[in-house]
Amino acid sequence: MPFMYSLPALLYGGLVATIGFSVGFGGFQLEAWLYLILLFAAAILLSMKQWWGSIPGIAVGGIVIYLFQTTSVHQHVNVIPLGIGMIFYYAAMGLICYKLYKKK
Repeated sequence: MPFMYSLPALLYGGLVATIGFSVGFGGFQLEAWLYLILLFAAAILLSMKQWWGSIPGIAVGGIVIYLFQTTSVHQHVNVIPLGIGMIFYYAAMGLICYKLYKKK
């Protein structure tokens, strides 16, 4: 189960590493590193059986939707389904973690 908690962080980390090695890591903005840190924080907290660890992942999903609405990225690609998927994924992982590990 801990692998499922870290799946989005590993996918995004792989994307950052691939782009970083091909173009250069200096081209990434601070926000991209912050999102990667938030995703890994969510994965670590969820694997430590803390259901509220899903909050950073849900926040990243909300940020993705917000940035789509406020920038010109929407001319090229629609990322709202990605943001909604992240919100649902982390909400489900938080609920699963809560139900599996809640104290009785």
